[in-house]
Amino acid sequence: MTDKHKECCQNKKNCENKECNKGKKCCKNKENKACSKTEEIKTLKDELLRSYAELENTKKRSLNEIKLRTDSAKSSFANSIIPVLDNLNRTIFSFEEAHKKEALNNDIKNLISGLKLVQETFKSSLSEQGIKAIESIGKAFDPEKHSAIQQLENTGEKSGTIISEIQTGYTLNGKIIKEAMVVVAK
Repeated sequence: MTDKHKECCQNKKNCENKECNKGKKCCKNKENKACSKTEEIKTLKDELLRSYAELENTKKRSLNEIKLRTDSAKSSFANSIIPVLDNLNRTIFSFEEAHKKEALNNDIKNLISGLKLVQETFKSSLSEQGIKAIESIGKAFDPEKHSAIQQLENTGEKSGTIISEIQTGYTLNGKIIKEAMVVVAK
């Protein structure tokens, strides 16, 4: 240890110079190059760690912002395209109900099969984007997911059970984007 460093440590009682081994904070004496370099290294390490933390925080904020914007765009898309699927569902249902009692000719059967294929492709495409139908029939009414448009008594079902779905509800990555319109047992 140099004489200047000994003097510095004795006067300040704050040295962490590896030569000193007192393990205390380094002195501010600029004449001692080891002390000033140690302080400079410590300051640079601190700045580097802070910069890295700031970079990581910026990265997380950016990823969250991208996810929010993506989900918003998907939700907007879903809200514009879901009515088309709803109309397709009603068309298939109407065909099946209208022709339940009478025998269907092959052309009608083929039309219904084609519509069902389009319906399944449609649902699959929405599902790939995180958009899924809310299953309602037979489930308990949940005001977060369902909008009751009618209540029926003497249905044989437990009160609060959904007995019919008028319009399907949808979620986007678990978040409700459209409530299901349902009929509930009273």
